[in-house]
Amino acid sequence: MVFLCVERVDEHLLLLGARDQGMMTGEYAFVLLNHLPPSDLHQPWMTGTTDTIPLLKEAYRYTVQVIRIGTVSQGHNMKNTEV
Repeated sequence: MVFLCVERVDEHLLLLGARDQGMMTGEYAFVLLNHLPPSDLHQPWMTGTTDTIPLLKEAYRYTVQVIRIGTVSQGHNMKNTEV
């Protein structure tokens, strides 16, 4: 498992690099950690360039996105929000 906690543009570069290195075969799983839901949550590859969109779409098949939902109060207790 490879954990990524980076901005989307860096995430794209890392996933494309992993693809180029032959790491998109199912042997590795890429866990994307986000503290807020990104605006492109359902199609993260669409923020790539015309040339990279098909490559990123393939690469995102090997990812899992983990997103924190809720707010943190002053006592650092998590308050769940309904989605």
